[in-house]
Amino acid sequence: MARSEIILGTPPQGLGGDPPRVASTKINAMTQELYAGLATTAAPLPVNKGGTGANTAEGARATLGLTFQSSLTDETANVLMKNGAWSWGSVLGNRALDLNALNVSQAVAINSTANTPFAHGSTTVRFADGSMALALNWAAAHQQQLIFSRTTSQIALRRKNANVWQPDDYLCIYPTGQTFLSIAQGGTGGSTQATARTALGLGTAATASLTSSDSDTTPGRVLRVGDFGLGAALGGPVIGPNLAYNPGFSRFSGDEPGSPIAGTGGTLITNTVGGSYIQQIAQTPRNGINNPYIAVRHFSATGSPGPWCLFYHSGNTTRAADGTLKAI
Repeated sequence: MARSEIILGTPPQGLGGDPPRVASTKINAMTQELYAGLATTAAPLPVNKGGTGANTAEGARATLGLTFQSSLTDETANVLMKNGAWSWGSVLGNRALDLNALNVSQAVAINSTANTPFAHGSTTVRFADGSMALALNWAAAHQQQLIFSRTTSQIALRRKNANVWQPDDYLCIYPTGQTFLSIAQGGTGGSTQATARTALGLGTAATASLTSSDSDTTPGRVLRVGDFGLGAALGGPVIGPNLAYNPGFSRFSGDEPGSPIAGTGGTLITNTVGGSYIQQIAQTPRNGINNPYIAVRHFSATGSPGPWCLFYHSGNTTRAADGTLKAI
């Protein structure tokens, strides 16, 4: 009801004011309404009138929306978590028998080796019972897990993408007092380039440049397989004999100047005694496998090639009855 004001009348006697009965009636009506609005244990004051709507602490929390988990693993959305829920703030955390069964963000202790990561570098030994795991969901069917080994300093990372678990990864942990990973941990074993090379068994060649071609003569460069014909499956680069100055193995087609037999290709071994004093040994298959053509020659001090001198051997000579050799 609306407030009923008592008319006091004109002071000091109150002439024209409400008589006592009328004033008392107004007072009774208003106090009756006030008492009707007060809560009792049988009829608690409702929330819309500033009350809790309940006569117990548990009921009051419920009507005010202060709902707690029913258990430490209650997944009901929007309820308040209890200390220890999902292992947070708990000395003794939740236990998990299968890491693949975790479907909400939580921390757990592993009571089984089911689906636990293998120890780094092993395909048979898994993280031991009692290892700890931290599971984080970022979307439905997507989860990441960090697993801390109980028996080693290893930490593994597991990822579930669209409900499919991906291969395990491992975090690198620096050993105490070190600022680098050991070779056993997949590191270089050193904190500088020099110490890392030493630990990996790399010599000075590790810092040298490779040759830029199979005929690169830059001093100090590291040779590759095939350079100057060494180890080359095709027998080395094709160079005309008159232009083959650098020591090594090469080939010629027979059309280049200086070929021992025009039109017939072959192989060439080149060396030098210094300066322009180049020496060469050439071999061609012109006369077949039983009579290889082998010749040698020497370059002059000015770099002019001398004539090819034929090797005589059992394939291109005969021995007379008196022991002398004759060319075929």
